[in-house]
This record gives sequence, structure tokens and C-alpha cells, in this order.
Amino acid sequence: MADRRRGLLWLWLAYLLFILYGTTLPFDMDWRQARRKWQQVASPPLVPNDLSLPDILSNILLFVPFGLLLGSYWNFSRSSLMGATSTVALTVAAGAGFSALLELWQLFLPSRTTSLVDVMANSAGALFGALLAAALAKLAHAIGEPRWRFFLANYPLTVLLLALMPTQFAGVLLPFDISIDISDLKESLKRANVQPFGSLTLLGNPSGPFSLAQFLERLLRFALCGWLFGICVRWEWKARRLQALGLWGAWASLMIAAEVLQLVVRSRTFDINDLLSGLLGFLLGNAAFWAWMASRPNASTTPLALPAALRLMLVPYLALLVVAELSPFDFSFAPAAIAAKWKHFEFLPFTAYYSKTSIWSLEDLLETVMLALPAGLWVGWRHRARSPAETTAWALLSGLAIGGILEVGQLLTKSRYPGITDVLSFGIGSAAGSGCIVAWRHAVFRWKAEAGQ
Repeated sequence: MADRRRGLLWLWLAYLLFILYGTTLPFDMDWRQARRKWQQVASPPLVPNDLSLPDILSNILLFVPFGLLLGSYWNFSRSSLMGATSTVALTVAAGAGFSALLELWQLFLPSRTTSLVDVMANSAGALFGALLAAALAKLAHAIGEPRWRFFLANYPLTVLLLALMPTQFAGVLLPFDISIDISDLKESLKRANVQPFGSLTLLGNPSGPFSLAQFLERLLRFALCGWLFGICVRWEWKARRLQALGLWGAWASLMIAAEVLQLVVRSRTFDINDLLSGLLGFLLGNAAFWAWMASRPNASTTPLALPAALRLMLVPYLALLVVAELSPFDFSFAPAAIAAKWKHFEFLPFTAYYSKTSIWSLEDLLETVMLALPAGLWVGWRHRARSPAETTAWALLSGLAIGGILEVGQLLTKSRYPGITDVLSFGIGSAAGSGCIVAWRHAVFRWKAEAGQ
């Protein structure tokens, strides 16, 4: 218990430094302009009329992990209702105080803008994080740790699959500027692309160009989900054929609903190709799994069949890495072109993301981290016999190596711009994946000890 609490504190401190680093980039300090910027901030209106919803949401999301980690740390010692309430209040106060210090610090940064709205948005993010931490603590208490450990020990892949669902919904609904106004809905319908493998709207006007690389990337992502779904159906849920079809239909319905909901998000455009690539990828992945099972008559009873099924996921995963990071494959091996790309290599971490904090930058960063997560899961499983520190170190190094190889590959492309940020993101994602394996092993050991196994 003490180790977990200490780990949360270190994670929170690391995230604190990450925010401080990101909001200070590009380190262009000018002490002389602080007075002028303060006068602009203090002059009415304190809250400008031309607010940007995506910027507000990005500042809220930036502080949700702040509140989640700090709230979870304090919840270890406060289990009563009064204790939970004080935890939320203290977390919000800490978030507001830290945000205010950041905004004051930005008075000395010419490329940054100090705003009271940012403090309010960051405080709201800390509040949401603290409430989420309180809800998770209450859920863990209601379920009971033994039950949770039993579920995690016996249905780990189901937990992984369920964790993918909210990320898919969040990805298609960002930045959550939802409008149910009829005029907005009409505009969304006018922009919607309804031509499979093409780009035509309902009115026959051309929409955005069709990208085969994006279609293939999305197809591979959902093919992995389809294969994992088949594994869960066969080994964890042990569902019969009709039950499996019903579960498949439920998953497909959720995918369709997520895509259709883009019609009420003003910053998003419905694209039939996104829906087709997701459904087709999921169907192909699931069909490939059952075809593989049919080719192995004794797969259901062979103990090594499940590890073999998981190993086969490496093939589409590696293909996904190549497509996601190197498409559209416009390679150029001319020494002059490679030298020019090297001159523009981004050596300062997170410069491209934090030159302006936006929700799209945060989404792109999170996508890169999530892309490396399966690599960490695999490395963590391969080195599960080692200590947690060694397992995490191996995963971190592996993620950095994969990211480095892909970024070097981008030096040979015309339309990609490599940088150290993606290398670090791969390392972070891989380390997070191995952390999931470490937590799973801890839950399994505790469950076996309680069950007397």
C-alpha cells in the first residue's frame, strides 16, 4: 500500500514537471515586458468575449491527470465522506494555485499569454480529476479489492478491450463542441462524405481527399481489436456462436454510433470511409482469428494456443507502426534531402506540441503514446519474471528504440518531420504498457494468495 501511494506521488511530481516544462517552452524570457502584460490582464474585461472552446477544453484536459493523481494519493488516507470532500477541495485548491503560478510565470514569456480563463479551466480540470479519483476509490471499495483482483486475474484481456472503448469514443468526439442546433446539423450533413473510397458530399460537392494510408491505418487498428475480441470470446467469455454474434453486433453498433455522433460535433466531419475502415478492420480481424482457430483443431485444449494467438497480433501491429509513422511512403534517398531534413530535426522535446497548447496537440501526443502501449505490454510480458523496475526499464528502452528507428525512417520521407518528441512518447507509452503488466501480476499474486493457490 505504501509503495503504491509513493508511486502515485512520484507520478504526480513527474507530471507537474511536465506541465511546467511544456508551459515554459520555448524558454524566451523577457523580464521587461511583465508590467505591460500584467496591465493587459488586469484591464477589463477579465474574461474576453472571443473565447475558444477547443483551447478551454485543452486546458481542462491538461489538469485532469493532475487532479486524478493527487486525488488518488490523498484518498489512500481519507476514506470517509468528509475525507473525500476535503480531498477534492484540497486538490482543486492545489490545481488553482499551481495554475496561477504558471500564469504569473508566463508574464515573463513573450510567446505566452497570461489569462484568468486558463486558471479557471485548469481548476476545472483538477476538479474533474479529483472527482474521478473519488469515484474510482468508491468503485473499488464497492466492488471490493478481492473481487477486482479476481476479475483482473481471470479476465485481463477483457479489461484491455473495455479500456479501448472510451478512447475510441473520445477520439471521434473531440473537441466535444457538440451542437444539436438544426442549422449546425444541416451544415454537418452538407460536409459529410458519403462516397466509399472517394470524397463526395450529399450535394455532390467534393469533400476532403480520400487517403488510402489513413484508411489502412484505421483498418489495422480495428483489425487488432477484432482479433482481441475473438480471443476474449473464445478463452475468457467462452461464449457460444449465437452469443458471439450478439456481442459482435453490440460492438459494431457502438462503432456506428460513435461515427454518426460526429454529425453533432461542429469541429468534426462525418466520413463514410472512417466507418467502413473501422467495421471492415474489426470484421477482418475477427474472421482471421476464427479462421486461424479452425486451422488448429486442438487449439481449444492446447495450453500454448492462447500465447500463440497473442503473438500473431505482432504482425498487424508492426504493420500499423509502419503505416502510422511512415505513410504516405514518399521516400527520398538523395543525400541533400536527408541533410536538409536533419537540419530541421526537432531536438527540443515537445516543442511542436506546446508552442501552442491546443486540444489537437494533446490528442496527437496521446495517440502516439497509445500507439506504443502494446509494445510495452509485450515487453512487460516477456520480462515478467524480472523485478518491476527492470521490466519497466526494458520496456522504456524498447519503446525509445522503436521510436528512434521510426524517426530515422522519417528522415527518408518528404512529408514527415522527425523529432525527439515522438521518440520520448514511444518510450513513455511502452513504459506505461509494462506498468499495466506489473499491476496485473501484482493482482494475480494477491488473488492466488487469498485463494490459497
